Amino acid sequence: MPPPYKRIGKQRAKLHQDSEKQLEKLLSKQQQTFLKRIVARMSRELSIRNGIIQNANYEKILESDYFQNAWQREFGKPVGDLLTESLKRSLGLNKQYFETQYASNAATLTTEIVQREFGIVSSAFINSYKQSTEVAQTVKRLVLGAIQRGISFAEFEAEAKTLIEGDAQKLGIAENYTLYKTRVQDSFAEYDRAVQDSYAKRLNLNYCIYQGGEIETTREFCDERNGKVFTRDEVLSWQNLEWQGKKTDHRIMLDCGGYNCRHVYNWISREVAEQLRPGIPVSKFDIPQ
Repeated sequence: MPPPYKRIGKQRAKLHQDSEKQLEKLLSKQQQTFLKRIVARMSRELSIRNGIIQNANYEKILESDYFQNAWQREFGKPVGDLLTESLKRSLGLNKQYFETQYASNAATLTTEIVQREFGIVSSAFINSYKQSTEVAQTVKRLVLGAIQRGISFAEFEAEAKTLIEGDAQKLGIAENYTLYKTRVQDSFAEYDRAVQDSYAKRLNLNYCIYQGGEIETTREFCDERNGKVFTRDEVLSWQNLEWQGKKTDHRIMLDCGGYNCRHVYNWISREVAEQLRPGIPVSKFDIPQ
């Protein structure tokens, strides 16, 4: 059987890919449902005369909490449920990774601390997503703008479709990075890397494998590092490099290659690191200060 750093490490990378695919599928489906719900409700709520939207219901729409309720129903709950399951699996795989590889009291004690710490983090993250108001406010502004301009309901419906579902030139409202899709996926990836790093620091593991495989859109930064072994010092030195996809507020330990990066650090002992990369330098974090 392959060692844990290979077997479970690949499972963690696959979890990133699977969660991304599930999120994309869910968001696409929910955008369609959300659009139908908004259009149907506005056909009843708006004052329409000869097919043209009137401004009689402006104040009512302005004060309405319907858009936020619709967001909660179509995105908040289903996406929150998906994230809950993905974060739970991430914690489980990290627990398995370290307790299988380092069967010791220290690994068990570390698990208790990390699982408690990141259980709280995951709950806060999911609640923050569910309570977000960005999508609801964006759609409300569209409706209010339609009232102010006095456009036809057919024009409004077309604009709503483009905004919510997207088109050939534009992603849908929940797929767009500035709102949700990439941000949510990146947050999940950051969470998983943070769990792994928390274990590693507590177990004094300062060597890692940069793992995640390669796809058509893999960045050169990740392609050069994929499958290779590095010291913690080397990883930290990448913070000062520049490459396409690097985030403005990039944190190398949590962000790896940047936006939409699927790669992970699998932390290993010095003994394993030397087997995989003979002559690897001693990490300065191994040297007593």
